[in-house]
Amino acid sequence: MIDNLYIFNSSGKLLFSKNWKSQGSVEEDPVLVSGFLSAIWMFAQRIGSKGVRSIQTENKLLVGVASPTYNLIFVLVSEPNADINACKNLLTRVRQSFLQKYRKNIQKDCDFNLEDCNDWLQNLERIVEEMEITPVESVMKRFLKDIVDNKTDEDRE
Repeated sequence: MIDNLYIFNSSGKLLFSKNWKSQGSVEEDPVLVSGFLSAIWMFAQRIGSKGVRSIQTENKLLVGVASPTYNLIFVLVSEPNADINACKNLLTRVRQSFLQKYRKNIQKDCDFNLEDCNDWLQNLERIVEEMEITPVESVMKRFLKDIVDNKTDEDRE
């Protein structure tokens, strides 16, 4: 399950955020989160790394991919058991879609407005629906459970 997506530049300016969490959950301030993640990213670069690829906490997994050409960072927040490679693949597709749509705006280095992203949301939702980030083990367990449940239902008839 995906919780959030953040797109920000390397100085921490938030360009886009999307929250998929259920109603009633605690919502973070996207500007604060992007500033924090940007600081971590810059720190990693200053100590000789190319950036932070993932951060694992007890309750969350944060996976990031960069776009060095455009100086952007894309971070996905999900459940801690999500497949990291699947998250990276999803972020790569999101990055490609975002850059295809907004490349000219970003190249001009103009003041990017979050409201400008509203027309991109449908494409984002389609990409997220197409990609599965749940670990294979969890998908297989659900699949097998569905098979068993269907057999049980048929046996009862």
